[in-house]
Amino acid sequence: EAVVNRALYLFQFANRPDKAEALLADAAAYLNDERWREMLQRQLAGFRLQRGDLAGAQALALPLLSSTHRSTVAEAHGLLSPVRLMQAQVGEASSLAERGLAIALQNLADPRERGDTDAGAVGEHLFHQIGAWMEAGRVLEAEQAAEASIATLDESLDPFTRAFVAFEIGRIARLRGRPETAARWFGEAAAGFEGIRRYGFAAWAAAGLASVRADLGDAVGTKEAAERSRAHTAHPIGLAAGEVDRCLAWELVVVGADAGEVADAFLAAAERSRRTGELLHAAHAYHDLVRVGRPVQPRVPIWV
Repeated sequence: EAVVNRALYLFQFANRPDKAEALLADAAAYLNDERWREMLQRQLAGFRLQRGDLAGAQALALPLLSSTHRSTVAEAHGLLSPVRLMQAQVGEASSLAERGLAIALQNLADPRERGDTDAGAVGEHLFHQIGAWMEAGRVLEAEQAAEASIATLDESLDPFTRAFVAFEIGRIARLRGRPETAARWFGEAAAGFEGIRRYGFAAWAAAGLASVRADLGDAVGTKEAAERSRAHTAHPIGLAAGEVDRCLAWELVVVGADAGEVADAFLAAAERSRRTGELLHAAHAYHDLVRVGRPVQPRVPIWV
């Protein structure tokens, strides 16, 4: 447990992800207990996912599906769901999230699971389910689940989960055509992440705020939010970096930049997402190219 806490500190706050991963790998060599070794592997897979290494996260998580421990199996589902979502396998991502949530709820009622599954873990699985629902077009269901979950959170006890759910509600509100509401939720999410020094996620939320202020034609607000997002550089979060770039590209649109410059920004965001295997985010950026009237034929099919 001390090793995991130290690794979390190195990764989340000291911005030393390589050191954090090395610590977990070294510690595994001293453990014979399968359950503890699985805990380290789960944590390492989570780090790889947050860094944007989808293949690495998948390679570590897949073997955990065959574990004899239900808590490990639930966590494996929770790791693989966002990987599949980023790979644009939306149906499978939703199924994995649903199964992980069901197992986590089962564990919560079983004292034999040694307390490995708590309400926070259940909330994480629900978060994955909400994300998959949004991409599957089940926006109303996602909205109902997100609003119900945030109403049960105590900000003083779980500010990280609350900020994550606020971020998702912001995304949902934007899809539902409520930009001012979306802006409020993105702002709350950014402030929440900044308050606990989770700057990589704060950059996500501020980028979302920039894009929605652009929807409203607010050039000043867009610029301020974009600068806020770009200011967060001391973090290990590589996941969705191309998606952040896509959101920030809308600053160019709202300030009336040259059409070629705008198109280049969206295309660069799409290509960045493609390089990391985030086909879902690449598709978002290619769609934005169409929205600004500059469709571009990818050099190779996006789904390859």
